[in-house]
Amino acid sequence: MQEEPPFYTLIIPTKNRPEMLDRALKSAVNQGFSGLEIIVINDGSTVSYEAIEKSHKGHATFLHNLESQGVSAARNRGVQQAQGEWLLFLDDDDEFSSDYFERLQQTISDSPEVDFFWCDVELIFEKQGTVFGRQVRTFRDDYSQREKLYRDAMTIGAGFGLAVKTSVFHEIGGFDESFLYGEDTELMTRFAARGLTPQQIPHVGVLKYEAHEGRLAASMQPYSENSVYERVIDKHKEFFDRDGYNKSYLLRWAAISHMTSGNVKKSWLALQAMRGAGMRRFYWVSAWGLIKYWCRLKTASLKQKNGAS
Repeated sequence: MQEEPPFYTLIIPTKNRPEMLDRALKSAVNQGFSGLEIIVINDGSTVSYEAIEKSHKGHATFLHNLESQGVSAARNRGVQQAQGEWLLFLDDDDEFSSDYFERLQQTISDSPEVDFFWCDVELIFEKQGTVFGRQVRTFRDDYSQREKLYRDAMTIGAGFGLAVKTSVFHEIGGFDESFLYGEDTELMTRFAARGLTPQQIPHVGVLKYEAHEGRLAASMQPYSENSVYERVIDKHKEFFDRDGYNKSYLLRWAAISHMTSGNVKKSWLALQAMRGAGMRRFYWVSAWGLIKYWCRLKTASLKQKNGAS
């Protein structure tokens, strides 16, 4: 008798963080979900994972890249081996809430027309192992307007409990490995451009640890240096020509990334492109917000200089 394929394949890329990976794996395995396949891609680590692989033998398949290929290539390699009907993604420094697999499965069963899902997350701020703050990030809006649903989808990373049909992921083509940063935004944009149906699950499914050394989430500086948001817009020009709302939204993020990195000129150019997208009110609100943000940055910089002198 042919064995039934797993319901989920969980993809976890990792590099030089075996202890954090152990926590992530336990959060998945301890849910006791029978239809689960786990694939870990060790992306060129220079530290030993021998103890972790031994302790999770039978629960997870470990693949190894001798040299680092980047998170997109690592995830794509895991997907190539996946047998599950649905793909799940998790960063090695995060963990699932204890009931996410069951909650997600029920939502999938109730929504057969949906192609991909994501959930609320709890941000946990810690330093040297001590938690000093928590914040739940939720997504609530009038999702009868498809552009707002796509807007929020474009802001999530693969680590926001993203679940996508395996067949759909293969059809779309996986993560674009030319994007060293913003690969999640590019993938979500491709989903939107293809007209895929998303759904947000109003439930905390992932705990994201935000302040430890080596956090996967990149700072804004490489987003600015690589003009990530402008690249996404250029790649999907036809889609954004139709959807001025989301074009303006990504240009706003471009302006923020440039301003945060101290590149006022590129921030101004992103704002002017937003104005050209036809969202004049959004432009003025964003421009005023950026001016206030720039003033706060200058004030903080002056205080730092005065304190050092």
